[in-house]
Amino acid sequence: MTLREVLGQYQTNLVKAASITGLGQQIIDVSVNALNKIEQGSSEHLTRQKISNHIQLLQNLYKSPVLGELVPTISGQQVVLTVSAFEVFMSDLVRCLGNNHRSAIGWPGGSSSGKVDLTILNSDVATIGDLVLGIVEQQNISFQDLQSTKRFLKEYLGIEFSLLPGEEEDLILGAAIRNVLVHAGGLVDSKFLTQLRNTRYATQYTHNQKLEITPDEAKKFMSVFQKAGRNIYAKVNAKIGGVESALIRKTIIKE
Repeated sequence: MTLREVLGQYQTNLVKAASITGLGQQIIDVSVNALNKIEQGSSEHLTRQKISNHIQLLQNLYKSPVLGELVPTISGQQVVLTVSAFEVFMSDLVRCLGNNHRSAIGWPGGSSSGKVDLTILNSDVATIGDLVLGIVEQQNISFQDLQSTKRFLKEYLGIEFSLLPGEEEDLILGAAIRNVLVHAGGLVDSKFLTQLRNTRYATQYTHNQKLEITPDEAKKFMSVFQKAGRNIYAKVNAKIGGVESALIRKTIIKE
């Protein structure tokens, strides 16, 4: 994959994540449209009245208490998919650099860089990019964690990543929510509270609180993770452009 294809796949994954919240409404709309056609084609008044009643029931389905309880669950799953899409984006980015732009990666030395377990060479790595990603992950780099992601970008690529302070806190909260929904049954745990301790959200949650995600919150996380991906893409693309230009100039001088 090229760097542009990595970004394109990320955007596609975000669209798929967003579509989960509208899936139920889409099914209702299709059903209502089908019933409308049947109603229009029926000549019996009683049949048309029954169909009309069913259409009203479908149109008000999301207002029912039963489905209303599902909205936070659906919105929560959108957040899970959004954060997972970002993690995949970063992994694909590392693979892309490993396969196509290895000279752009600067392997840090000193105490910040751990040892490499060479048994990774015995694992099923299809490309150099897979190998590079495996080595990066051995250095306690997790793309579910903002500080870890920023450390990778700075130490390995020489890139300073930053958004507005509030936006970075939203990234942290989104990742924390994802972990709680996937690993803790949606109940706030100590790890969640630790992740948020230096953010404006630190006092908004309590231990064992049940997370209830609204559609507006899910949209907010979608927006900030999309912005983060585009920001990283722009900086990495500029980095690669500089490296490639330097190599071209070096080749011309030699010739």
